Amino acid sequence: GLVYVDLTYQPAGRQPVKVDALRIEYPLSEADADCLLCIGPGNNYSSKTTMFIPDDRQGLLWSTLDPGRSGSQMTIGSFYPTVWIGNERRGFLWWADNDKGWVQENDVPAHEALRAEVSGKSTDTCVVLRNNIVAKPTTLTEPRTISFSYIATPFKPLPRGWRTTLASTDGTVFEPFHSSEGITDPATGEKISGGEARNWIHPNSRHIEYWDKEWAEWKKGADAVVARNLPWDPWAARHGVNFAHKSFQLMGYGTETGRKEAIDYFGDEWHDTWWETHNETMRDHLMWLFDEAFSKGGLRSTYWDLAFPIPFNSELSGLAYRLPDGRIQPGYNGWNIRRFHMRLWALQDKYGLNPGAVEHHSTNAYVTVSLPWVDSILDGERGWHLDTSDYDWVDYHPTDRMRAMSVPQNWGVAINWIGIVHSESVEKIHKAKRSQAEYLWMHDSWMQPTLRNQMGGQAYHTFPTEILRMPNSILEWGLNDKGVAYHPYWRNPYISGQGKDVLVSLWQLPTGGVEAESDRVLIGVFNYNRKQTKDLTLKVDLDKLGLAPQLPWQEFIRVRTLYKRDGDPGANLNFNGRTLTVKGLKPHTARFIGIRKY
Repeated sequence: GLVYVDLTYQPAGRQPVKVDALRIEYPLSEADADCLLCIGPGNNYSSKTTMFIPDDRQGLLWSTLDPGRSGSQMTIGSFYPTVWIGNERRGFLWWADNDKGWVQENDVPAHEALRAEVSGKSTDTCVVLRNNIVAKPTTLTEPRTISFSYIATPFKPLPRGWRTTLASTDGTVFEPFHSSEGITDPATGEKISGGEARNWIHPNSRHIEYWDKEWAEWKKGADAVVARNLPWDPWAARHGVNFAHKSFQLMGYGTETGRKEAIDYFGDEWHDTWWETHNETMRDHLMWLFDEAFSKGGLRSTYWDLAFPIPFNSELSGLAYRLPDGRIQPGYNGWNIRRFHMRLWALQDKYGLNPGAVEHHSTNAYVTVSLPWVDSILDGERGWHLDTSDYDWVDYHPTDRMRAMSVPQNWGVAINWIGIVHSESVEKIHKAKRSQAEYLWMHDSWMQPTLRNQMGGQAYHTFPTEILRMPNSILEWGLNDKGVAYHPYWRNPYISGQGKDVLVSLWQLPTGGVEAESDRVLIGVFNYNRKQTKDLTLKVDLDKLGLAPQLPWQEFIRVRTLYKRDGDPGANLNFNGRTLTVKGLKPHTARFIGIRKY
């Protein structure tokens, strides 16, 4: 669904033309212009904006001068490769790899968001995304071409059962495919370091004639994992430290091939020093290797680390370009990554592996244009020390960060998390992790297999593993069924009275698999206040939910607290008053309550 545009502007005749300014504007409906996301370079520490678009401001709302010109890492101007405006219902994503053909100026932002009147309707307004293509007066003497793209979000529907089957996880960068201590090529006896071979798609030799035997061994191991797990746990059938699942670095840490002939011939266009470009010839080579891996090696899924928007400075890569004064203006490889994953997805389709076979790891910086061909994102590889501050993980991920970037429905992509915390107290670590998990559930992210990553000793071995996945009580209530409707805390028409700093999300669950009918709901209540315990009386619109019995002698309402912390009280429903009472809700904790009509 991506719209890719090559736009050329030039003098109408043979004479040069003075151009004061040239802008492209995209007017967007106020109804869904809730949030803005802009992502630039910096990887885990990316220069970015995640914000709510203010309702009460006119004119300029934001520009790329807000995250900063220096943050853009451009030689001139403030170009960032991607801007998104929208919400979990729909949005508008803009992407370009570079600003070649633009006329940049340091003091004029490359992108802006503003509120303006709808043409011819002085009482109506819209939110406008603006690209300042010609940012200062210039004389146009010849044609100039710019390239950009845009696409609607979410990119695709989330597949059935996604809440318990889609999640990114690492584990096989080296073993069992390659040894971290290095390998010996059986063809030549060459000693190859583990660091060089770690990213290879193929077996442990540079020579094709030695691959088939090892492919067969890998396939035998992969098939055994699938046979053992698939009937009971589809996610485990292609994850874990085994031959069904392979981890790669999307960029950096060596090429995905050990074929020296290919590297020597294509090296300068495949790499900009450390980073892979994923250009067309590289994609051709990797698809040949993946065809072998899927068909002969039994590979079922791939995990791609370092999936960041990374600026390239090499002209040979085809991504950067030379400015009129001779300096280099960096560019990105987002379209190449998109095309790589598109072809990988098509190849996986050939072997019946979609959906669920492509995973990204992208802390704080998603390659947004590639996400239509990605199933899940692992976020959160940032660490905080709980003993040096009373802030926890929730404090560092406020609602604007989550809503603008990390709600699965924004993209049609599952999102799971690490979230590294340190403390001398195991109890403090576990408490913070439980708060993190409950907060993520409020955003409809339930699968968290990496939540205890980078945690050692007693903190790891005594970890409350029930929060790594959807709690059984909620799973049995039907949250993983087809046709569940999610009403997030910022757009929940069925609950009122929660007051400040309380988040209430609601899920409508279908009746017997019939999507148009619902006989039960799940209500999640989270205390977003970091200091105060809350006693809540929530107004629940049972009639609007279709949960009010029409014939009292036939039907009744059941209320069940499906998840709470040990020692916390359960919830109570006053049916006649249509109120739900939740007492003693501690800071950064949640309760999940089911209401069902019988």
